[in-house]
Amino acid sequence: MLKPFKEGLGDTRRNTMRINISNRDKIEEALDLANGKSTTRTVEFDELDLIAEQIENSLLDKGLCKTLWTGLKFSVQPKLEHVAKAYWRSGTPMITEIVLERGVNSWFLADAGRKIMRTKKTMMLGKYSEEQTKAILDNSVKF
Repeated sequence: MLKPFKEGLGDTRRNTMRINISNRDKIEEALDLANGKSTTRTVEFDELDLIAEQIENSLLDKGLCKTLWTGLKFSVQPKLEHVAKAYWRSGTPMITEIVLERGVNSWFLADAGRKIMRTKKTMMLGKYSEEQTKAILDNSVKF
């Protein structure tokens, strides 16, 4: 059983883990705990493959070959939507955020929890290795 913990302001029901996204039972248990009683702006198991595919397409578009993907982590808030100004005035909107980590052959759920909503859908976490940085720079447009 996964146990919740708090990690500062706005971070509640967060779980650090490493679960292959094809393991439906464990993923659903982790997401149920992360989503809590929330019914809006949550993440479901069926969305993970689509999210991973979108990240892969973005990496390929940036010119980063698959051999360099291992260890990359992405923080994703997949259900961002317009929220009325009145909602922002009455409180800060919360959303389920997940962290996907790329393994050698597949994606893993590394973290899940409710966080304060932000405006961008995907954010890279951590740093690139020297080899990953060189590959990105070699394939980027230079001005």
